[in-house]
Amino acid sequence: MLHSGFVRAEITPGVPIRMGGYAARQGPATGIHDPLFVRVLALCDGEKEWALAVLDLLSLDREASERLREDISRSTGIRPDALTLACTHTHSGPQTLSGFIPGTPPDEEEYLEHLAGYVSSAVSAACAQRRPAPVKHARGRVEGISADRRLQGTSTSAGELDLLLVGDTLLIYFACHPTVLGSANREISADFPGATISYIERRLGLNCLFVQGAAGNLSTRLTRRGQGFGEVKRLGERLGHAVENLVARTREVPSDGLDVASNTFSLPLRDIPSPEQAREKVAAHKRHLDRMSGSDAARLRTAQTALEGALIEEALAGCAATIDDLCPISAIRVGGAAFVTVPGELFSDLGDRIRERSPFFPTCIVGYAGGYVGYLPGAAGYDPESYESSATPFAPEAGDLVAEEALRLLNMLKSRREDE
Repeated sequence: MLHSGFVRAEITPGVPIRMGGYAARQGPATGIHDPLFVRVLALCDGEKEWALAVLDLLSLDREASERLREDISRSTGIRPDALTLACTHTHSGPQTLSGFIPGTPPDEEEYLEHLAGYVSSAVSAACAQRRPAPVKHARGRVEGISADRRLQGTSTSAGELDLLLVGDTLLIYFACHPTVLGSANREISADFPGATISYIERRLGLNCLFVQGAAGNLSTRLTRRGQGFGEVKRLGERLGHAVENLVARTREVPSDGLDVASNTFSLPLRDIPSPEQAREKVAAHKRHLDRMSGSDAARLRTAQTALEGALIEEALAGCAATIDDLCPISAIRVGGAAFVTVPGELFSDLGDRIRERSPFFPTCIVGYAGGYVGYLPGAAGYDPESYESSATPFAPEAGDLVAEEALRLLNMLKSRREDE
């Protein structure tokens, strides 16, 4: 029988503080609309343990994530490879992700240093509260929130919703960029995932985590009616209502133990254009954006992000030799269910591939976990003119390699389970 414990701790920064998510944002945070939290689910089966800490942050670099896990391990005794740090990917939190994106401020090192203490205390407290916990699951759909923002058709995971109820802790698994709030917003917020959790806590009284999925190409761009806090509440509660209806349909899944397998491997880099070629591409996208005057908001935003991707590619052209190509992947078995952690923005079709071919049901992709390598569109989703493909330093097949490695680790867990 699995044992689980849950704790949440506030990690809201003081203001003013630099914000992450948008290079176009002008100035630091001026206020706090709703608090940010780290929420920890700690599991053990008597022999093995695993802790999932989900932070209301944009993401963490691989080195920052590894340093944080080492600090937490020293404080709690949990092995670093048995601790997953994941982010909801809100674009209205502090700047915690360093990189080469033009116009993006440097990360908030002082905030990151304090973060280790908050997360360590939360993990320790969650471990101390572990009690026997059955595992239940339900799958459904919710329309009108998540859609393929590249206007290239739909994905089976656009709108797909999984719930995993571990004891009295509910994991909401959904894939969608939390970008209801745009670059004009300068108030700290967890965006719609925070509104969803607040709704469930208020209505059902359950402990709750929002687990961000393979959301590389999924967002609210084509579904939102505005970019204010009223829309955050509307979409958050829309998802919350779907969760509330689905909770009653959860059914038990096997809870026979816990296991973790992980690997870090190098991703192949793509042929990055020369600085001159990159500048020409930027100029072409600027001309295209000028011609988009009068277009609807969704298509205009697509053109704007394509230009932003070209600007990132121009920056890549100047620092290709310093790109971190290491990609840490983990697979975690929780009874008959499984999680796969991916350090970046895996496209939804690749997430679907992993889930459909996994030997465990359900299998949930945990995005923005263990670091950040950027976008992983895969060969089928690679479009050199798009924001995501321009912004990634990796070859088109990199996303496919991530999916295959995830499946290899899942099948390793299956073999170990059969040998027990």
